[in-house]
Amino acid sequence: MAPLVYVSILNWNRPDLTIACLESLAALNYDDYKVLVVDNASRDDSVAQIQTAFPDVEIIRSDTNLGFAAGHRVVKDRALADGAELLWMLNNDATANTETLSALVEAYQRDGDALYGSFSLSEDVPRKITFGGGRDLDANGQPQVSQPYNPLSGKSYDPSLPDRSVTDANGSSFMVPLSLVRQHGFMDEEFFFFGEETDYCYRMRAAGVPVIMVTRSTIIHQRRGSTTGSQRLLVLRRYYKTRSELIMLKRHQPDVYKKEIRRSLKTAIPAWLKYTIWARRDRPESEVYYVTRGVIDAALNRVGKRLDPDDFLD
Repeated sequence: MAPLVYVSILNWNRPDLTIACLESLAALNYDDYKVLVVDNASRDDSVAQIQTAFPDVEIIRSDTNLGFAAGHRVVKDRALADGAELLWMLNNDATANTETLSALVEAYQRDGDALYGSFSLSEDVPRKITFGGGRDLDANGQPQVSQPYNPLSGKSYDPSLPDRSVTDANGSSFMVPLSLVRQHGFMDEEFFFFGEETDYCYRMRAAGVPVIMVTRSTIIHQRRGSTTGSQRLLVLRRYYKTRSELIMLKRHQPDVYKKEIRRSLKTAIPAWLKYTIWARRDRPESEVYYVTRGVIDAALNRVGKRLDPDDFLD
């Protein structure tokens, strides 16, 4: 019997992307799935547009922007309550191919409890890999540190390559058996935006759970998410990315973190003084300010939704 898969898609003010993503699911060659869209408190008419295009798709409206992990947690909770076996998280700026889901399920049926990721292919260059998984693992299950991160990036996609055990998969197409969630919990909501799935992969690997990139499972990842196209949203993105990368180091590579935070603070503290005391009026649009704030908040362990994305809408 085919396992029931709950598909979780988050939307924030980009109904066009979400509709394109949903359209791609109609061509899947796997039937036992249910799609739920979580609208992260969009200010536009996202819900109406998506519901008009897909009247049978259930949309869960959140009163606030929950971020990545908490948004998907809403669907995870429903999936657990409804007895689903798998949760597939798919970015709304990604489109699936015919075998994207069936290949993930086949890998799960072969390898059991593991985390599963899809290859991301370029929308501009046919068959060019943009994400093929984090670093490979050595014979002892440790990351091959001599290898660059995402070592297949830029290479030509070859569907005949074997699946790979890697350090981490990407949240743009990320499948989790719900048995693992019951045993180990879910992604950490403290990140809010960036890093949740990477941290989850590292925590699960430490618990003996492999992370597998499934070669035949591919998406076209447009990388046109809700934080693109606006300078104010781009600086918000830089804040969360900076903070999350440092928190990841603090949790999983503390020796590297100590060196990196010292280096970052040497630059951050003078910049912080400049942009908070002497150039206050430049702060709302300043990338330097928000990168600096990301460094300081990471050092002080200020986590969660410290900055509300709604405050950065034009």
